[in-house]
Amino acid sequence: MKLTFSSFLFAIVLLLTSCSPSFELNSESLMQTYEQEDRSLNLSDKGISWFINMNGLVKDTEIVNIYLSNNEIEVLNISQYTDLWRLVIDHNKIRFFGDIKYPKQVRHLDLSYNSLESLEGIENLMELKTLNVSYNKLEDEDFKILSQLPKLKLVVLEGNDVSEEFKTAMNTFNAIYLKTIKK
Repeated sequence: MKLTFSSFLFAIVLLLTSCSPSFELNSESLMQTYEQEDRSLNLSDKGISWFINMNGLVKDTEIVNIYLSNNEIEVLNISQYTDLWRLVIDHNKIRFFGDIKYPKQVRHLDLSYNSLESLEGIENLMELKTLNVSYNKLEDEDFKILSQLPKLKLVVLEGNDVSEEFKTAMNTFNAIYLKTIKK
């Protein structure tokens, strides 16, 4: 089943009740949030403080990418997006990875510039390939859990409180992956 415009509109109306008053809901702005060509939902820079649990409202959406950059989000539930591969939720207010309910098949995740203090719960994302957690409040110990992710290829961690030894180890890990994609 494909996303119908009416179910999409209903879900967005509920979502936007938490948005900045400067974001005006009209047909033009609504259509700009969903890109059918690449199946993306882009709600960046909208002043969103929470992302409504849309389970039951939008089914089988086929949304592959969600962009929620530069908002005020602290808690997020997007587990119903079963086709989701990429989530960009940088520049928000997320403190704990467990405050986000993800679909398990997410492959690319950007949580940079938040207030993350822990990655506990990330071990459930077994399909995760790239992770950007730069500029958070993470330490060496927080990254040990990443060893449980067999498909992880690239981790960006600059701007966290990690040792030089750990940075060097992660740069070596990342270099191996980057060499394979340049060929």
